[in-house]
Amino acid sequence: MNLTLSDNDLANLILQRTGPFLQMGGGSVLNQWFATGDKRPLVAFLKGTGKVNEYVNATFAGIAADFNELSPHIESVSAGTVVSIGPGYGFLELLIYGINQPRLLLIDIEHSPEHKHGFAQQGSGYADLASCRNFLTANGVDAKHIETCNPRKQPLPQGSFDVLVSVLSMGFHYPCTEYAPFILAGLRPGGLLILDKRTQVADPGWDELRPHFAVVSQNDQPKSTRFVLKRT
Repeated sequence: MNLTLSDNDLANLILQRTGPFLQMGGGSVLNQWFATGDKRPLVAFLKGTGKVNEYVNATFAGIAADFNELSPHIESVSAGTVVSIGPGYGFLELLIYGINQPRLLLIDIEHSPEHKHGFAQQGSGYADLASCRNFLTANGVDAKHIETCNPRKQPLPQGSFDVLVSVLSMGFHYPCTEYAPFILAGLRPGGLLILDKRTQVADPGWDELRPHFAVVSQNDQPKSTRFVLKRT
């Protein structure tokens, strides 16, 4: 894997995938970020403990496990276009691309003033779509197969797609409401919606989407359920 992360990229990756960071003893540093919004101590912790590579490798291993769970479903629909909401730095999307080189549409708000990590009415941005694109092209993804969109800066693209995936993002950290019309307009019949739906939270967008889908699989977790849904 060809990966070059700036300090800002690394800090964003930590905030996208906190699990390995906490396992490495970064809990107090993460709490500092909750209090102040300063991302620099997150990177300083990993560098100071010599665990940057360990963290990145653990994060990629966790995403590879997600891919192994989801790939049979994605393969089953012979996806030509895959939309990813909240792609982070593209680790999962790189693996998905290896299935049959689909067109990738990457959607992220990238930046926001919030520093929170639960469920809120609006998503928080800890990403950089340019860095995500660079990672993907550095690892063999054809640049012509990548489209990016920050919906705070431009309208969501029109057109149909075969799979929409949002792992630990839409439905988990914020409601599906903003993207529900886009999904219903673009996801073809028989296409897949894959997301982590946080339990016991109100989500009008989810309520709008749910009648249009059949459950292919669900994996219940303590905070959420991972759904693979087929558009009816």
